[in-house]
Amino acid sequence: MQQGGSFCIKRTCRVAFLLIMAFALPHRASGAEVSWLPSYHPAPTLIADPHEPRMEIAWFPADEHLHAILGGLFPFVGFRRQALEVALSLDGGAWLELGIEGNLFPLETVDGAFGLRVDAKQGLWRATLRGTHTSAHKADGDSTVAYPPQAVSREFATLEAGIHPGSFYSFVRIGAAWHSIPETSGAMVAIGAQWRAPRGTWRPIIAAHYDHDPARGDTPTWFLFAGAQTGGRPFCLGVCWWKGPGPGGQHFEQHVNRFGIEMQLAPLSR
Repeated sequence: MQQGGSFCIKRTCRVAFLLIMAFALPHRASGAEVSWLPSYHPAPTLIADPHEPRMEIAWFPADEHLHAILGGLFPFVGFRRQALEVALSLDGGAWLELGIEGNLFPLETVDGAFGLRVDAKQGLWRATLRGTHTSAHKADGDSTVAYPPQAVSREFATLEAGIHPGSFYSFVRIGAAWHSIPETSGAMVAIGAQWRAPRGTWRPIIAAHYDHDPARGDTPTWFLFAGAQTGGRPFCLGVCWWKGPGPGGQHFEQHVNRFGIEMQLAPLSR
């Protein structure tokens, strides 16, 4: 397993190096523009994907749980040529699941992810190619002898293609997982859509996400969001519904049906 993981990491670094060199050696005569640490990001930030790296916290009162994501997206080189825009980025963060037991507020799971991605847009079309590593650990009271920890570790690659006319965005994503613990390698699929009003101090926003991942059991995940986003700052507040395998890699066998309140902060949202 370790040899397979080292091979994947080396291959990813090699691809990243080649992409960086391709961006760093543009032909000025072609009108291309290369930017290091760009402030733009070609593809929209997904609001309803519960595993999209971002700053987010959700409160589900029925089962007294908090679900938080502490992460984001970091573009480090961008390429523009006429209508084509491409960015090479790092993304990742931590997924945290917290519950309430009596007067305690234990941290139940700590999941981490990091990856390399290439996002592109031309006209109405968007595309994202991503390679990601995830791992999960139980925390606090769930790590006792009564609740022995279970290893969750995997790598996967996905390709997402979408269309973005104005304020509407819809996409289809396909991917594959390998080097998984437990052994749940296989294909995955996701679809989603989101819309936000183009103007206003507080812009209405709705989003839906569906995915089926072999590492999260036989039941697909549904996630719906409805709320509003500030016009001047990337702050989003609304209500959400999560149905399917529970949040966090350690909970992939636990199915939930939750309504809650969610707050998001996404500096590169579009």
